[in-house]
Amino acid sequence: MTRNEESEKVDKWLSQRGVKFTISDLYHVPVWGREFVPQLLELLKTPLSPWMTKLVANALFARKPNALQKRTAVDHLFQLIKSHAGNANWDLPFLTYNYIRGNVSVERVHEIGQMVLSPKFGELRDTLAHVLGAIRSAEAVPYLLKAAEDPETAVGALDNLVRKKVPGVERLCEAAIRSNQIDKEAKETIREIYARFKKRATNPAHLQHLTKKSIPKGLEEWSENIDEEELHKRLNQIGKALVGFGAPEIAAIEDACASLRVDETKRLKFDIGVKGESTEFWVEAYCDDIGAFDIYVFGPTDLIKILGQKSKPSPRQ
Repeated sequence: MTRNEESEKVDKWLSQRGVKFTISDLYHVPVWGREFVPQLLELLKTPLSPWMTKLVANALFARKPNALQKRTAVDHLFQLIKSHAGNANWDLPFLTYNYIRGNVSVERVHEIGQMVLSPKFGELRDTLAHVLGAIRSAEAVPYLLKAAEDPETAVGALDNLVRKKVPGVERLCEAAIRSNQIDKEAKETIREIYARFKKRATNPAHLQHLTKKSIPKGLEEWSENIDEEELHKRLNQIGKALVGFGAPEIAAIEDACASLRVDETKRLKFDIGVKGESTEFWVEAYCDDIGAFDIYVFGPTDLIKILGQKSKPSPRQ
């Protein structure tokens, strides 16, 4: 079956279930048809080609399925991974990194850890290390430590151990760089990971903005819980709306978050522009779990409105 033929078949299937958009529409325009998540989930579980599976998975996850729908989709994708491991026709690393990573429940930490260490999953193991690293559980760490010593999984494991600030990661990075079993390209990536770690450890970008001063009363508040994987993207979105909030300020908040231990908070103060006037912009970052942060922003009403808060903000008491 050609791609055009399969697309026509899928479009007919969607139409029969009340979906007024084609699969191409749903893939390219995520804001269309948000109510059709149940149909897309049902479609994902039907026999599809590798190419169509990626289209349907993208359309589904772009529409923010609820927790149960997400879990059902991830369960099905795991079945595909286990059924097609080693099959070059299936772009399993793409499916795994884009749709499983960050969507896996903590209950699967040992299952994924064992998959990372199993030769059966071949080149997919390094991508699975990223899935494991995105799980908010300390039980992922022992698997990542073992994977960091394996040439096939060292890059993904070390990247996530650095993100989690696991003690001893410096020694593991240095050992990997010295290893004769790791290829040149992988070593270059590990050098970059290690350099990023050392830069944050020796010259944190957030120090010049770090403050212990109290946040002034009467400011409005905006907050959001953001996973580490989404932090840079979300801060960039905020930066596009504010004058004077660019790469240095984003780096400062990222570094502050990277230095946090669980249950620790850091406060930063910036001067930015709102409607042509300089104003103070306060940020509190709280680490509520490994790789998860509550970001609180305080500022004048005009600034908070720019951030797009949906509900009316309440003055800080």
